[in-house]
Amino acid sequence: MGLQTSESWRCAPSSKSTIVYSLFIHNIAPSQNVGIIRQDPSRPRREFSKVRWGLIPCWAKEASIGHQMINARSETVADKPAFREAFKNRRCLVPADGFYEWARTGKAKQPFHFGMQTGSLFAFAGIWDQWRDTSGNQVETCSILTTTPNSLLAAVHDRMPVILETENYELWLDPGFKYLDALSEMLVPFNPNLMKGYPVSIRVNAPKNDDPECAAEIALVKQNGRSRATVAGIAGNTFPMDGLNQQHLLDSLSSVLQMVNTVTLMAERRVFVG
Repeated sequence: MGLQTSESWRCAPSSKSTIVYSLFIHNIAPSQNVGIIRQDPSRPRREFSKVRWGLIPCWAKEASIGHQMINARSETVADKPAFREAFKNRRCLVPADGFYEWARTGKAKQPFHFGMQTGSLFAFAGIWDQWRDTSGNQVETCSILTTTPNSLLAAVHDRMPVILETENYELWLDPGFKYLDALSEMLVPFNPNLMKGYPVSIRVNAPKNDDPECAAEIALVKQNGRSRATVAGIAGNTFPMDGLNQQHLLDSLSSVLQMVNTVTLMAERRVFVG
C-alpha cells in the first residue's frame, strides 16, 4: 500500500491553530515520514506530528524490523507482541486524500489509486510507538491497520487500509479508552459507495517519483493481449496550484485542523464537565 496526502509541517491544536504548508506529496513510501494525529496521554490535547512509516516496537533490537511493520492486520493487532501495546495505548489518525494498491496482471503489477468520491480528506486507523537506538536517539514510528477489502478494492487486492468513520475519531484517539472489543468493531471495510478508484502509471512504483503524474488517471488499452497505459488526465487532488486548488489546499488543511480541534474540545469538555 502506498499513500498520497497533503503535507503540513506544524499544527497546534488550539483556538488559534495554524498550519504551515510545505508541498503536496503524491507518493509516500514505507520508511518515509507521514503525518499523524495523536493525543497527549497526560492531558486532553491532540497534536499533529511527523513519524516514520513502519512501526519499530519499543523492545526491538534493530530498526530494520520496521520494514516488516508498515501494516497491522486488524484481526490480530490486539494479540501480536509487536502491536498489542500500541493498539491499547498509542493509537493515531493518519490523514490522507488517497492511497495506492497494486493488482497482479500476469507477471506485472498494475497500480490503482483510491480515495473518496468527493476528493476529501479522510483518516486511516493507525498506531504508533517510540524506539531508541544504541546512541539513545529517539525514533517515533507508526503502522496503518488493514482489513478485508470492500467491493471496490476486492478486484484489486485482498486487503485494504482501515478508514475510520469520523464519529469514531474521539474514542480511537483517547488513550484512556481500553475497551478493545469496541475498538475492534471500528476496524471494518469502508463504504465502497463513498469511494472511487482508477488505474495510475507505474511511475508510482519508484519512491523517487513524487509529482502529480503519480496520481494521474490512465486508461488501460489492451494490445496483443497486453494492457498498455495511456494518460487520461489528472484526477482528484493533484492539479497544479491554480486558484481552484489553492482553495482545495485550504479545505484539506482545515480538515486536518478539524480532526485535531474537534476531538480536543470534546476531551476538554469531558474533563471540565465531569
